[in-house]
Amino acid sequence: MIDKKRGARLYGVILAVTFGSVFASVVYHFWPGSPVLLKFLIFIVLCVWCYFAGVWALIERPDELNRKYPLSGKELRRRRQQFYDWLDSLGPH
Repeated sequence: MIDKKRGARLYGVILAVTFGSVFASVVYHFWPGSPVLLKFLIFIVLCVWCYFAGVWALIERPDELNRKYPLSGKELRRRRQQFYDWLDSLGPH
């Protein structure tokens, strides 16, 4: 079984390669005459950046991000109901 940190790192690698490939293909589309080494360097830099951004979001700060952006339906319904209750407390306009 894969533990949470290892799974997050694997997910970070998958995201890094995916987004790095997409961004490198966009660079290739807009600048087709660029050297292959430059395209490879852009791909590597974007992969490393996306990996560290994914690990940072999934391992380093998940509690803070979960408080700001609820992913569960139960939490979303609770916040929505809290917002509507607040609107009702303002009275009719």
